[in-house]
Amino acid sequence: MEKKEFKLFTDAKIRKTIKVDYISVDIFKSDVCIFKGKTQKELYTYWKNNDKECNATTKNFLQETGNVIIVFNEANPSKEDVVHELTHATQMIMHNIGHSYGDKEADEPFAYLMGFLVKSYYKINK
Repeated sequence: MEKKEFKLFTDAKIRKTIKVDYISVDIFKSDVCIFKGKTQKELYTYWKNNDKECNATTKNFLQETGNVIIVFNEANPSKEDVVHELTHATQMIMHNIGHSYGDKEADEPFAYLMGFLVKSYYKINK
């Protein structure tokens, strides 16, 4: 599947104000894109989302672009916020590939992907 880029990724004004990290999940033909900084106002406008501001949010754009987008309002989010949002990303990727996560007592594919995302995040953000 060819991945399309969002207008947001090429918007020079936004790219100057935020950091973007990418975690490639090649086996499932997807990426987790992580934006950091005070970006939610711009992203909520872009997404036409009226949710209240929070510490972080995760959006599923897998069908359109192959990406899961995570936005953290802070440059150094808490471990709790990181794991929380990476759990949403894992759920979205599992759902996108048709995996019925949670149907088993020990869901190894879900657990392995979750572990991979957490390890990758902290490798990028030493």
